[in-house]
Amino acid sequence: MFLHGDHAAYAQASRQVMEVLESFTPALETVSLDEAYLDLTGCERHHRSWTAAAQSLREAVLAATGLSVSVGIGGTRAVAKVAAALAKPAGIVVVRPGEERAFLAALPLEHLPGIGEKTRAQLERFNLRSIGDLAAMPDGLLEATFGRMGPALARRARGQEDDGGARVGTRTPKTRSISRDTTFAADTDDPQVVDGTLSHLAQRAARALRAAGLCARAVGVRLRYSDFDTVETRQRLPAPTDLDHEILERVRALWPARWTRRVRLRLVGVVLHDLVEAGERQLNLGLCMPDAPRQARREPPDAPLPTALGETLAAYAPRSHLGPEEARVLDCAVDRAVDAIRDRHGFGALVRGRAIALLGFARAPRQARRELPTHAAAR
Repeated sequence: MFLHGDHAAYAQASRQVMEVLESFTPALETVSLDEAYLDLTGCERHHRSWTAAAQSLREAVLAATGLSVSVGIGGTRAVAKVAAALAKPAGIVVVRPGEERAFLAALPLEHLPGIGEKTRAQLERFNLRSIGDLAAMPDGLLEATFGRMGPALARRARGQEDDGGARVGTRTPKTRSISRDTTFAADTDDPQVVDGTLSHLAQRAARALRAAGLCARAVGVRLRYSDFDTVETRQRLPAPTDLDHEILERVRALWPARWTRRVRLRLVGVVLHDLVEAGERQLNLGLCMPDAPRQARREPPDAPLPTALGETLAAYAPRSHLGPEEARVLDCAVDRAVDAIRDRHGFGALVRGRAIALLGFARAPRQARRELPTHAAAR
């Protein structure tokens, strides 16, 4: 039996769980949809023991959401994460101070956060098969063999903190990619439907990119066939961007080359990779005006929009008469103006290209949007 995923419901449940966790301590660090670290330092008087605290937490989440959680308690993030994995399903594992290294020693390497299949295979070439084996290796040898990753993994294997000792809740998680995808209510082989949907998703991903103050160095497309075979492709951009039309052009060039089977599609998605800080932008629309000075004025990304945007844009020369930098300033200003309108009137207030076919859906009441649920993910 195959069930359609409902990422909107997962995200809502995640928010509910995190709200419960925040009631236990403000030092909360969310690392994924279903995982978070809590620092209960200073809360000792509220709980008889750490086990009692974990039990109270499990009961509170269950009462508020109907979901069960597993809890691991340790002196570092890595130890607590391993303990939580061993506590599944719905259990509690406590690693007391001083017991970290002994707790980890006999476990296989793949239990340690940061060790995937490829890293494990590399370590096994040196006859390192358990976390204890890795902990016993000299840092110098590990660094010479694996670079900076080697000593960091060894510190985790010894039950030590490996991130400079930053307290839980003080680190800002780094967004590695932004994606938007959707599962069709009925599998489709209509190229116009696919193109329009990917256009819609690309615009939503680009909007999220600008909202986060980031630019993407690469654009990817994900296609899933009706038999669940999934293909992905990505292409690096000449320069980092957050502009709608640059991302749309790349998406429309990528997806036809990957739809190589005469099989219907059940899911499509757009992924923006290799994200970097956007920094400052040139947003002075007067830069391209005939009587304006030729030098660029640099303004921060949150600078206010021009007051008479329509009149200002109308004064521009034809796009073919603009230089590359002037055209980019214009594109940036247009995207920001569109974002402002969407923030006020909803995303469906303005759309580009073939996404116009989805305009009726975008304006429909939320409870009616079952045929094209747009899922969001940031990793």
